[in-house]
Amino acid sequence: MRQRFGWTLAVCLIAWTSACDQKVTPSTPVHTQIRTALKAGKQKIVLSDLQGIPVWKRAFIFGPYTSTDTIVKKLGHPWSDAKTFRLNSRDDINLAVFSNGAEVVRVEEWRRDFDCDRAILSRPLKPKTTLVFNRDAQPPRLEASSNLLDNSNHKQF
Repeated sequence: MRQRFGWTLAVCLIAWTSACDQKVTPSTPVHTQIRTALKAGKQKIVLSDLQGIPVWKRAFIFGPYTSTDTIVKKLGHPWSDAKTFRLNSRDDINLAVFSNGAEVVRVEEWRRDFDCDRAILSRPLKPKTTLVFNRDAQPPRLEASSNLLDNSNHKQF
């Protein structure tokens, strides 16, 4: 009886962990994929080529000290988890948020081991946006092709 209970518990735990929300920790985080590509010498990365992200329409990269209110305003819909990252008081990460309409489908904390150009911070990015790694900038940074930014819902705050 005990052994049967143990196996049942093990199967339930496996099923539960498999069904858990994978928004914050995908199998290979986007940030890791970008870093790997840059280390391999790639200069350009198309966001839609990145693996393991559920269907998304817009992405945002929020820089250090971005307030929760700004994040929610930029997303254009309520997101109760925004405050859990405490981005407004942190300078060690950028927060990448991928959304599909009014639903956040993936969130990642990106270590700041490379800089992000101010032009892409807090701006809506489309799946076809090409990120360009500018190795000549000081410090080296990610930039985006301006014609592929989603300006349809961009407001200055």
